[in-house]
Amino acid sequence: MATVVLAGAACRGIEQFVAAAGPERQAPRIAALRSALALLASHPLAGSVVERGLRQLVISHGSSGALALYRFAVADDEVRVLALAGQRDLDYRP
Repeated sequence: MATVVLAGAACRGIEQFVAAAGPERQAPRIAALRSALALLASHPLAGSVVERGLRQLVISHGSSGALALYRFAVADDEVRVLALAGQRDLDYRP
């Protein structure tokens, strides 16, 4: 199982994504994020390739979600989450 490491930008993105939900919806968003990070620990190649060495995982949550940009360091068995942003913050259009 890979170790998941969050960069500072990813931590800030998580804080913004959770805060944007409002108090009554924060716990489900946190649960969705935890589930996604656990998935990356077990299956680090689960996300789609964005460009050489970078992958993107779509984190679904109701009518909104988030995108996590990460790199899997095979030699270290480590997933480095570089950034996370809510899909609405990115003007995401399904």
